[in-house]
Amino acid sequence: MRYRTNQCQQCGQHGHNRRGCPQIKEAHARVEKLAEKYGVYRSEDELAYASTQWIGRINEAAQIQDADEDEISWRDRWHWEEIETRKIAQAQKNARGRQCGFCNERGHNARTCPEKKQHKVVCNQISALAHRIVKSQLEKAGLLPGALVQWETWSGSKELAMVTHIDWDSVCKHELDHSQGVDNRIENWIHSRNRFIKVSKLGAEANNAYGSGIALPANILQQSNYRYGGEDHRGLNLISPIFNATVNHSHGYRGDSIERIGADDFSLFFGGERIMDEEWGKEMVALAAEVGVSIHGL
Repeated sequence: MRYRTNQCQQCGQHGHNRRGCPQIKEAHARVEKLAEKYGVYRSEDELAYASTQWIGRINEAAQIQDADEDEISWRDRWHWEEIETRKIAQAQKNARGRQCGFCNERGHNARTCPEKKQHKVVCNQISALAHRIVKSQLEKAGLLPGALVQWETWSGSKELAMVTHIDWDSVCKHELDHSQGVDNRIENWIHSRNRFIKVSKLGAEANNAYGSGIALPANILQQSNYRYGGEDHRGLNLISPIFNATVNHSHGYRGDSIERIGADDFSLFFGGERIMDEEWGKEMVALAAEVGVSIHGL
């Protein structure tokens, strides 16, 4: 079996890239050697930049001594400049020190960033709360494994499916690599666009109108009035709920971990005007209070 290796853009050879190209390194070394031979030195200003203008003095010295073989071509100038530019950039980077891509502070990187580590802890704590809130919502609505849902297709026919489980990994998704990546909007949890309610379609002619996952049915009272579609909604509806049971704790459920959320001045936000089921709204506020947070907009 043949394995492909790097191919250099400069010389076309395999096994190295442009940064390690022997031709470029050789050209740079030749310029440095000839500068030493003819006693041509750069000023402080010239040392600060990778300008090739000073190389002209080497060529002038070589011409005076009729040493045409020592003249430096434009190609070798460019190769010398390429390496010097890298050197200057690295020196400037070293002088500044490492800068963290997460918090922008210097002296560490994102891998060792203490703020990022705390961010991950807080995100996990928020996810645990989100899972408990969604769990209470689904159990209150009877939207549990075994429940039946129905929707109307574009052709006007009815599609029937049975709930199999909840994909908890799709409930409350944070951006762990971004300091502003906390998902603290409850509407995102209870109306996930990722269709976190997994179903199995029933009927010999079941089509793929919703794929294998659905969002929250429109006739569920445990949601905002903005999302509620009413009992006669023509879209997705829960038609056979299951009560006095519990939702699955598999597929990424984190709600068993109850910790006070360790973020300063952290709050949750609710996007709807009000909750259709006021009793469930109170339960949601109580669950948030357990971990020391409040809900704005509710």
